[in-house]
Amino acid sequence: MLAVWAPRARAADRPPPPKLPLAEWWSVPLDGQVSAGPVAANGRVYVALAAGTLVARDVADGHVVWRQQKDVHVPMVADGDLLVVSTGDAVEALRGER
Repeated sequence: MLAVWAPRARAADRPPPPKLPLAEWWSVPLDGQVSAGPVAANGRVYVALAAGTLVARDVADGHVVWRQQKDVHVPMVADGDLLVVSTGDAVEALRGER
């Protein structure tokens, strides 16, 4: 069993939700189907693809910052510059270079 504890941010510490109506900031085509929903932290958006590729994109414009072969099929968690993924029989904490 894996248990992860993270302190909850106080309401005053959380950014406000986006105002409606929402407008598209950017959109980029992907190299296949998504296997785990994207997560964002520290200026990066992390996307796991069903073909076994993990991609980090810049949150400002969607360009690829890095990609690596990593088979991720469950939700990911990002906190600061740390990305935590499950790869079947292991849990990995990944830290990308800035």
